[in-house]
Amino acid sequence: MRSSDGSRTGTGTLAACLMALAALSLIECSHKPKYEAAKNDLYGELQSKKKKLNGKGVAAEVAIGESKNLQTGIDKAELEARAKLSRSLESKTSSLQKKFQEEVGREFSEHFSQAVKSISDQTLRGTTLQETRFEQNAEGAYRVYGLMVLDSDLYMKALAGELDADKATRDRFRASRAYKELNEEIEAFREWKQRESAPESAPRPAPLTSQGS
Repeated sequence: MRSSDGSRTGTGTLAACLMALAALSLIECSHKPKYEAAKNDLYGELQSKKKKLNGKGVAAEVAIGESKNLQTGIDKAELEARAKLSRSLESKTSSLQKKFQEEVGREFSEHFSQAVKSISDQTLRGTTLQETRFEQNAEGAYRVYGLMVLDSDLYMKALAGELDADKATRDRFRASRAYKELNEEIEAFREWKQRESAPESAPRPAPLTSQGS
C-alpha cells in the first residue's frame, strides 16, 4: 500500500519485521531444540482469546518464538506477531475502504483511502505483546507464545486525526456503516482491556456506549 507521498506503508512494516526476525534466527544455534508436549495448551489458550477478539472485529494475532535465551524468544514472538498483525491490518484497511466507497462513491473515498493507509505503520509501531506464556525444555531452551492485539481506540483516533483535514469526508464517514462497525470494535476492545486488567473478583464492566459524532 502507498501513502499520499507515494511511500509504501504496511508492507514496509511487514518487511522490517521479517528482516529483524531473520536476523534473530541467524544468531541462534542451528540445532533445533526438542520439546515435549506441554502440560497445558499454552498456544491453544492464546489462540482461543485471539479468535474471540477476531470474532468481534478486533485484530489480534498469536506467534511463537524459540531461543536458548528467554528475552530473545520474547523478541522473536513479538516480531512474528507484528508481521502477522501487519497482514491482518492490510486486509482490514482494504475492507474499510471498500465499504466506505460503496456507501459514498469515489468522490469522497479517495481522501479516506489515503488516511486509512497512512495510519497503518503509525498504529503498528506502538504494538507490543499483550500476553506471553513460555515453556522450557530439558536442554534449557525456551518456547515463547505471545498474543498481540491492535489498539482499536488508537486506530480510530489516528484515523479521525487524518480525516479532520477534510470536513466533508469526515462527516460522511461518521454517518457510514464503516464508522458504526469501528465503534463496535472499539467497544469490544475496551471491554477486553478492562476485563484483562481488572482483578479476578471484580465485577465485569457495563457495556460502553458508542462514540458520538
